[in-house]
Amino acid sequence: MSHSVQLEQRTREFIRWIILRMLYACRPGAASERIILRVLRSLDFNCELEDVREAINYMQLIGLAEARHNRHDGGRARLTALGVAVVEYSVIAPSGIGRPRKWRSTKAG
Repeated sequence: MSHSVQLEQRTREFIRWIILRMLYACRPGAASERIILRVLRSLDFNCELEDVREAINYMQLIGLAEARHNRHDGGRARLTALGVAVVEYSVIAPSGIGRPRKWRSTKAG
């Protein structure tokens, strides 16, 4: 696999992680895909609305999120219980999610 293809894949996986974190922050409600797009762009990710929808569809396919589309306000997504467990590091992250390693505290007691 070429370096640029690998970089694109890792970026796509990390964007999915960022979206999961946003959905986690919106609990118990849902997040608008347009708001998600704005946040990703503010973090300097070169994304389009279709990229956000693709990421949410992927997460829905593997059981991490639920999505609903409405003609008036676009799509909205929320985490499933499995999605919450992934964000909270309670379960192993599925393939395709670029979750960073969990930081462990090394407090001296």
